[in-house]
Amino acid sequence: YKDNITYALPILKKYNVTGTFYLPLDAVFGNYIFFYDEIQWIIDRTRVKNIKVELNGQMCVFSLENEKRKKDAIVKLVIGIRQKSHKERLDFIKQLYKVCRINISLSEKPCSIYMDEDDIKTLCACNMEIGSHTITHPNLATLPGAKLHEEINMSKLRLEKLTQNSLQAFSYPFGKKTTYNDFVKKLIKNAGYTSAVMTVFGKVNHRSDIYALPRIGVRDSIIRLKVNLMGINI
Repeated sequence: YKDNITYALPILKKYNVTGTFYLPLDAVFGNYIFFYDEIQWIIDRTRVKNIKVELNGQMCVFSLENEKRKKDAIVKLVIGIRQKSHKERLDFIKQLYKVCRINISLSEKPCSIYMDEDDIKTLCACNMEIGSHTITHPNLATLPGAKLHEEINMSKLRLEKLTQNSLQAFSYPFGKKTTYNDFVKKLIKNAGYTSAVMTVFGKVNHRSDIYALPRIGVRDSIIRLKVNLMGINI
């Protein structure tokens, strides 16, 4: 997200810390919006008070009468399609535009919330590390071999061309153990990456799998982060 440039980068520079920024290419080049961002954007804009959508083979009704119900609907819709394929998510988004009565072009969508090419060049100039987060942010465990190769290898090559640097770091989309497997890890290693990170909570030690590194997320508050850094997952 672009707020990494606004908020994170100045702090990293102040304390002389190198950060690693994992980039999904289609978002960078303005061709893609994360499905959860687009769902929120649609629900926030609609004036429809109730919607009916097909979700996992069932027709579901959601009330959008106030902000709380909108937030509840967004969470349930995101959870409902997050394990779907890229195409299935796109099809659902099209359905959501229709039922919410929003007709809008890509140029009007909130692409500006993501970093662009100039932002990446700024990161490189500040000696930050760039890593790959695929092209379209898919669930890698669900992809056929040819598509896996594109998401893993081509994202690396394109980012290396943009940054004029060798890319070594990879981040799994969604980052859960169900979104990759041993075959995916093998392809990542063969592509020339030297590490890959998950979103699974945990500290790294000498027994950690270099292609399935855990991390500690930054969420609601400083207190929660301090407790998490102690090794307690709350």
